[in-house]
Amino acid sequence: MEHVKPAAQGVAFVLNREIVDTADIVSHELIPGRAMYLKMRWHGDSFLTAMNVYTPNSELGRRRLQKPSVVLGDFNIVEEAIDRLPPREGDPNQVEALRNLTRSLKVVDGWRITEPTSVGYSYPTRGSDTRSRIDRIYVSEELLVHSTGWTIETTGIPTDHKMVSAELSTARAPYIGKGRWAIPHVLLTDKIFMEEVVRLGEKAVKAAKYAATGEARTVTNNPQIILRDFKATVRSKAQARMKQKVPKLTAEIKKLNVRLAEIQQSPAFATNQDALEGD
Repeated sequence: MEHVKPAAQGVAFVLNREIVDTADIVSHELIPGRAMYLKMRWHGDSFLTAMNVYTPNSELGRRRLQKPSVVLGDFNIVEEAIDRLPPREGDPNQVEALRNLTRSLKVVDGWRITEPTSVGYSYPTRGSDTRSRIDRIYVSEELLVHSTGWTIETTGIPTDHKMVSAELSTARAPYIGKGRWAIPHVLLTDKIFMEEVVRLGEKAVKAAKYAATGEARTVTNNPQIILRDFKATVRSKAQARMKQKVPKLTAEIKKLNVRLAEIQQSPAFATNQDALEGD
């Protein structure tokens, strides 16, 4: 945290224990409230290093440490006019200082590389029509090749910045598929679905008991076949119920996001006041 304004400024890393190894985390606060360094186990014997920075008006001092694979944070300057609305170049001295840093660390602006002609803004200035993409993630070119999902999006957390994110992987990571299908947790508390499962289960148990002994047991009528058919039926019922439960709001949000992207990419966006007010 920044000691002068601890409630307003600072940097931090938040790690998801379910998907990352937090056992051997190494972190250093380079500049209080301004720069923080993190080293974590990545895959096998490899490590991922990241630096989170917040630079209001001063150049980030260089530090003698292993060059990070990721540099991210609120830089409070833009490198190109396309990243500001209305379009305007950043201060030449500040831009050159930042570029010297990124060239030295051999990292690139991942979002801009993957979206070379798109416009997107992470910080809408309060009480003004100006917007800028001052929150960025820089990654090494090697890491960029194995990255996807570069986004700028609004979150449910009250803040004046949007969240920038990306999905980073490693070349040595094994392929991970969708995994085995399972009943969505939300259906376990769905009264309509659970009553249907109980009804099907009672019917299957009765049929299985009858088919377990005597002449009723055949190659096509036995407890194993009945259990297989029961599971297939429950899966079909679950998928059908989920289609009913998915709110129309999800489809509407998707539609609005597509419309928002179309407006932002429009050449008239920079001068159209109605478009600005609708963002």
